[in-house]
Formats: sequence, structure tokens, C-alpha cells
Amino acid sequence: MNASYIWMVDMNTASDPFLINTNWKILMAPRQHLNTLNDLRELLMKNDIFNQFSLSRIGVFGSFPRNEIANDIDLLIEDDLSLETALELKIKLESLVDNRMDVMLKSWANPIVLHRAMKDIQYVEG
Repeated sequence: MNASYIWMVDMNTASDPFLINTNWKILMAPRQHLNTLNDLRELLMKNDIFNQFSLSRIGVFGSFPRNEIANDIDLLIEDDLSLETALELKIKLESLVDNRMDVMLKSWANPIVLHRAMKDIQYVEG
């Protein structure tokens, strides 16, 4: 069995990347495609994501909330999550939908990227 890995880099300090083994089995239910912010809101509520990951709200930024063609959905987490928990959140969300999810933790975010994200962010609250 091949293991898959995700490389993570702290962009604030440009430290060396470190590996997180993601060789986890995920039982796949039929996955839906999210087209709107409301679709995302319904998915998060239906799957109890806010309680499961102790989140107060999730910021959505980039092309998705502007209803433009999006290759992914960019999420900003302002709550205090570990990198491992953020990775679990990403994997959980991607197991439910066929959209790619990019999860950015505010505490680890590059200040320039965070500044751009905050210009058009929309929040989904739990």
C-alpha cells in the first residue's frame, strides 16, 4: 500500500517543510459539488462541522464567494486549531464534496495573503 503525504511549510518563517502522513482510510459517501455559499453553509451544518472541530465561524474568500468559476474553495479559520486538526478538517470536507478545499489558519497565514483574503471574505457561522 502506498502512503500519501502532504508537505506543509510555515510561510511566515520559511522554515523547512515537514511531513504529515495522510495514509488514512476515508469511507466515501456520494460527494456533492458545491456551487454557492449557501451550499457550503448547508453542508457544514448538516455534517456538524462547527461542533466537530470547535469552530465559531469559517471565512470563505477568493473566487468561490464571488460566484466566479473556482478551482477550489478557500477557507480561513480564525479559531485556534492545530495544523493536524486543520488537515483533518480539510480531509473531512474533501471527503464530502468534489471541490478541492484550501484551508488557511489565520495564526499561520502569510500577512500579504491574509490581507488580500480579508478584502472579500464572507463568513459562514455555526
